[in-house]
Amino acid sequence: MRTLDKQRAFIGFAFTVAMMTFVPATAWSYEGRVVDIDTGKPIEGAYVVAAWRGSLISPPERVSVCFHVNVTMTDKEGKFSFSDWSGNFDPLIVNRRMQPDVFYKAGYYWDLSKPFTTINNTFVLTPHRGTPEERFEQINGLRVPTNCEKPRDGKKLLPLLKEVFAEASAVAASPSQKAAADKWLFSVEVYEFDFLTASDRQSERRKKYLERKRIK
Repeated sequence: MRTLDKQRAFIGFAFTVAMMTFVPATAWSYEGRVVDIDTGKPIEGAYVVAAWRGSLISPPERVSVCFHVNVTMTDKEGKFSFSDWSGNFDPLIVNRRMQPDVFYKAGYYWDLSKPFTTINNTFVLTPHRGTPEERFEQINGLRVPTNCEKPRDGKKLLPLLKEVFAEASAVAASPSQKAAADKWLFSVEVYEFDFLTASDRQSERRKKYLERKRIK
């Protein structure tokens, strides 16, 4: 076993034992709210994705990592909450932090180019009023942190990914956009099946797309 692995195993064991004797009675939580930019009214049923990140002590330098992800939906008052307790005990991950990364509701987008999109943990979403092509670009620009956990642990993202794929497919106006929407279907199939199966299915779809394009 390499020296770093031995250190990780020993420190991990000691840390786990320590945590067994000390677990916060009240977990710290992050609470927020999602509202419509025009009306100020709460948006119910919006997906909110939070990612836990930190620095992995990996000599000779630290490496930024995403080690946990969670997803929830807003209630009728537009409220949501996350526990800051990720359940990850890796002692080599330091400077841990959690923050909401993605907000999604069909027909809305989080416009970071506008001022005051986040005030006191209140997040403002903007209704889409443009063309289907523009809406597709908004959807395609979502950065869902699917690389934070192993596929078997990330299935919590599946309902969100399915809804994103459904809307992307519905508004895709050109053949190239329809082909680009496939990345969302690929993410769905990674969680429904596995990476290799999803890759094979994606390859078959691309072959059919290229064949249709060649015939035309």
